[in-house]
Order: sequence, then structure tokens, then C-alpha cells
Amino acid sequence: MSGANPWRGLFPATALPFHEDLSIDEENLRGLIRFPIGVRGVSGLACNGHAEDAWALTREERDLETRIHVEEAGG
Repeated sequence: MSGANPWRGLFPATALPFHEDLSIDEENLRGLIRFPIGVRGVSGLACNGHAEDAWALTREERDLETRIHVEEAGG
């Protein structure tokens, strides 16, 4: 296999904060995404990829969470 392995490094899962009305807390989510990005060894983030609350989100909420991750991670 040639080329660099794109799956090297750490891929931490981010928590998904909610408001009391169970809507996604976008401001706190953005902060939780920014925190690990600058840590040495972190190569990416796991968004909707673990046994957190993704199973209970609507498609629109999963799309919103993913879009926020992409925006904050810079692509």
C-alpha cells in the first residue's frame, strides 16, 4: 500500500450539548469542537460516530451537528 495512512492519529468523539428544551446548543458544541483541534496527535474528530445520542437525533439534527463540525474544523 502506498501513500500515507489517513487514519493515523487520534480521532476523539465530541460530546453533543443540549439546551433544556433538548435543542442542540450550537455555541457550546463549537467550543467542544475547537478544544481538541489544536492538540498534537489529533488527526480528526468523530462526529455522530459513537454510542452517544446520534441514534436519537433527527436527520436534520445530525446534519446540523456535522455541518458545525466541518465549519469549526476548517473542512
